[in-house]
Amino acid sequence: MTPRGLPRRPTTLQTAAQRALPFPRPVLQPPVYNGDTHKDPAPTSKDRAAKDFKEWLLQLDPSEIVVYTDGSMIAKQMGLPAHAEDPDAEERPEGECVGFGYVIFQGQTELGRGCGQLEQAEVFDAEAEGARHGHKAAVALLPEAQARPRITICLDNTSVIRGLRETPAASSQAAFLDFRAIRKSYGPSLVDFRWVPGHKGITGNEIADELAKAGAEGGEVVNEGLTTLAHSRRLAKREARTDFKAWWATNKPESYADYRLGASIKPNDELKELDRRSLHHLLAARSGHGDFKDYHERFEHEDALLTCYCGSWKTPFHPFHCRKAYAVFLVTGEAAMRENLSLTIGIYWQRFIARIQASHFFSWTCTRKAWRQTLWQQHTDGGGAADNLTGFLRGRGVEVGHGHDIERVTVDLDRLVHRARRREEALREEESESESESESGED
Repeated sequence: MTPRGLPRRPTTLQTAAQRALPFPRPVLQPPVYNGDTHKDPAPTSKDRAAKDFKEWLLQLDPSEIVVYTDGSMIAKQMGLPAHAEDPDAEERPEGECVGFGYVIFQGQTELGRGCGQLEQAEVFDAEAEGARHGHKAAVALLPEAQARPRITICLDNTSVIRGLRETPAASSQAAFLDFRAIRKSYGPSLVDFRWVPGHKGITGNEIADELAKAGAEGGEVVNEGLTTLAHSRRLAKREARTDFKAWWATNKPESYADYRLGASIKPNDELKELDRRSLHHLLAARSGHGDFKDYHERFEHEDALLTCYCGSWKTPFHPFHCRKAYAVFLVTGEAAMRENLSLTIGIYWQRFIARIQASHFFSWTCTRKAWRQTLWQQHTDGGGAADNLTGFLRGRGVEVGHGHDIERVTVDLDRLVHRARRREEALREEESESESESESGED
């Protein structure tokens, strides 16, 4: 209870613990460092690795043993296979079955094979169990009196390889520790690991893949009644996503329904593609928290400029109506968007960004400060927008005739804006120098 007698809100850790299914608690393991710690299990591309692997098989001693292992997941209803490189990879379908398979070769001779099924587990766990069962089966096939040959465990999951040769992973930790014990009793120097690229025509890997699918469909369950950490973590994340979507559907602003915008925990395209300034203008237009008339009146900003240079009120959609922003007539697809301009700051935000960038809207046409007079405001307001554009360019030495190519006009306009921007910067530098000289003279 809080000091006010109210129930205390659960912490993030407590909420996660309530969502998670019970699983075997992993034991903290000391870190393992060896010569392969900083080596990438998959240092080359899959095509190159497949070629190198086949060459390695040809040079292999006939007495050495190669164990191929693999894991697979299929949906119970659809029967579609699913593979993962990491226990926290993409979301899995409901009602999935996970299986593992292994096959043992000595030279060209197959010594044995096997498969099994896991309940409430992930492909990562199946790969670990496949390595454990495959290694155990290979050791059991060898007579004790016989000289021990070298064993190479070949699998296509780099995360499992790191857990086998270095510090064991938290999920399916028992499989990693059991594998380590078997390897220690057999001889650590006699057991090695090798990454094999999947689905590249390597016979042993293809057989292990088919066995893993067979194990997922109807193999013997080896962890009955147990849940792995990776599976419990995935279910908790899935439930959190579901709750987030339900919350957004109930609490999203009404304006966002017009924008047809969803909500995502991951970074969206706007965050990935836009620079900081453009993203600011887009978010301000969506939220209404920006240099707009309604926003300034709401928070009583007495010194705010509520109108654009064209005389209209500042609104989120004003870049599409401002007669000073001549470039709006140069953007294609405007007529189709007049029916629903909300989409231009919603799912079609690229059109909004293209509009404000082509017209230099917020830097030259509609600025925050009234004293920043630009070339746009100096021009007369009479006549149509197209006549204004033509007269604007002609008055500054740009030849524009009737039927002038609109792309050429755009290029000329951009050049003129660039020239004016440099002129304005030069004037500012002169003003600052004169102010500094006057201050020094007074001193």
